[in-house]
Amino acid sequence: MVEGDKKYLARPNETLFIQAMRAVRGDLLADADLAVKPKVRHIGGDALVETDAEGEVTRTRLLETILWPLSENVEMHVSFELESHLPARVVVRDVPADTTIEIELDDYREAGGITWPYRMRVRTPSEQFEETTETLKVAW
Repeated sequence: MVEGDKKYLARPNETLFIQAMRAVRGDLLADADLAVKPKVRHIGGDALVETDAEGEVTRTRLLETILWPLSENVEMHVSFELESHLPARVVVRDVPADTTIEIELDDYREAGGITWPYRMRVRTPSEQFEETTETLKVAW
């Protein structure tokens, strides 16, 4: 990664996260026509199930998933909610390195004429975190 005249080395998890967010922000949330993306294909249904502390199911989100190759070695699975048609989960895998990250997107809101996720949960083999955006300003 390069910022000005400084260079940073990114770990594999960070690299996959950056690739996923670039694809989500640049294509999925920008209403890109996925039908013209090479090698993108539907691979089936799935679900996101949320439970409380006692293990009781509190929410189920039904999903449809596409496979989207980002490069020769990196594949991305994007799952869309059936009801809203918005991206709900992004799983990116570097096949040779056997490294996977999962990003859950939730609580979509409109800002600057675009619908954005306000909550993001990220899981990697070594860490897990959640980010929320209380205020989002979009300038074009």
